[in-house]
Amino acid sequence: MSYALLIDDDEEILRSASDLVQSQGLSLETASSWEEGIQKFRAYSPDLVISDYNLPGSEMGLSLLLKLARIRPSMRLILISGYLDEEDVAEIQALGLIHEVVRKVTPIDTARTILKAVKEAAARADEPTDWVQFASASTGVNAIDDEAFSKLDEFLKTHRLTNGTGK
Repeated sequence: MSYALLIDDDEEILRSASDLVQSQGLSLETASSWEEGIQKFRAYSPDLVISDYNLPGSEMGLSLLLKLARIRPSMRLILISGYLDEEDVAEIQALGLIHEVVRKVTPIDTARTILKAVKEAAARADEPTDWVQFASASTGVNAIDDEAFSKLDEFLKTHRLTNGTGK
């Protein structure tokens, strides 16, 4: 069975996504904080992790996803946020860490996007492991420029989370 993990502090999104995914007979674990997300990642070893950028706790979602990718490089990663603009999305994707960046619109629209990603992860779980892709993912995660990553993450924290754009 394919597991997906959604990490978000918005209870409405967690509930909407979980209900929608489960109504399709799929599995979605949820966590509302960075710490809980790490615990559930270790417990369930999901094929897909979807994380909000602005998480309570010691680090933002982008840093969390980098840590998880370094543990399991072949896992699919999606970042969701209501704070990021199109330029931010392009810069995040250029790092080569995140497979998709989703801008939050409404809880229902976000839940539908999450359902689509979970369905795709479930379909991929039935396929045999592509060891070349696995090795490539590992090389790619290790090639991420930590300095560029840190600069981008710091820019986003200072310029996106404090300018009142909201979720």
